[in-house]
Amino acid sequence: MLNNSRVHLLLSVIVLFFSMLAFELTDIDMTVQHWLYNSSAQQWIWDRQEPISRFILYDGIKIALGIFALGLLITLIYAKRYEKLQPYRRALLIAFLTMAITPSIVGTLKAHTNVACPGSLQAFGGTLPYVKATEGWPKEEKPKALQRCFPAGHASGGFGLLGIVLLARTRSKKIVAATGVITLGWAMGLYKMAIGDHFFSHTFISMNIGWLVVSVLACITNRSKTDPQLSRFNSAS
Repeated sequence: MLNNSRVHLLLSVIVLFFSMLAFELTDIDMTVQHWLYNSSAQQWIWDRQEPISRFILYDGIKIALGIFALGLLITLIYAKRYEKLQPYRRALLIAFLTMAITPSIVGTLKAHTNVACPGSLQAFGGTLPYVKATEGWPKEEKPKALQRCFPAGHASGGFGLLGIVLLARTRSKKIVAATGVITLGWAMGLYKMAIGDHFFSHTFISMNIGWLVVSVLACITNRSKTDPQLSRFNSAS
């Protein structure tokens, strides 16, 4: 992946563009969300107060991700001193930065997109109309409070782990790592979808943002090998 960073960057941009286009031009989100909503009982298929799943897929996983990020940082700091870690310094830097940057980008977007959660919509027992990310709110139905549901913030923590794929040294191991991270991110995302907090597109776009961040960082650090102005990326690790 490191040797093909520009290809991955181009692909991530293309997928992000066309996926946004598809979500805006179709009703995929509403179709999927109706599968997760029991209209007769007027409730979501998963109870947000169920303690075990809430701990494993929400509170617990956030704690685990925080500990893992701290571990990455400590490993990165000491990587210069240990010969066995030398080949991994660049990948460790990308992995740590991806964990930090991906949720930050998603959080910034959430603060500006003003997209409502499924549970707030009239179709699912709420009070707001369904308005897509690129659409404007009807003046008479515009919510007073900012809606902060797009993209998916919780799942972005899982997809922020995509940088660890670069720590794998063989193609097969990269595939295993990528599959594991994507599975984790979608488990977190599907949990939030099943309790009415996010649409399918919210999670999918967060995944794409994680991929884009890794691709950009890989391109920058590739360039830093030959560009003195960017050499800080190597020295920082």
